[in-house]
Amino acid sequence: MTETATETTVCPIDAYENATQARDILNWVEAISWAASKALKNGDTTRAQHFAGLGQYLAHAWSGHFEYEADSLSSKHGIKRAPTA
Repeated sequence: MTETATETTVCPIDAYENATQARDILNWVEAISWAASKALKNGDTTRAQHFAGLGQYLAHAWSGHFEYEADSLSSKHGIKRAPTA
């Protein structure tokens, strides 16, 4: 039995938008993490906890968004996805 490769195409505009969206989100999470660290260094533990919670919320929410996008692309283009941790 011979396997054939499935050729897929990705729209460059969509790929660019996904990459820049991911970059922006990571910049937000980095800024929140920095603020949490700064608040902790200044002894403001309550604010540090709030920033940490916000960072966790955003990371979790966007992880779900990108998981959905990956599932959608894999279904649409017949891509076998590796299991996630």
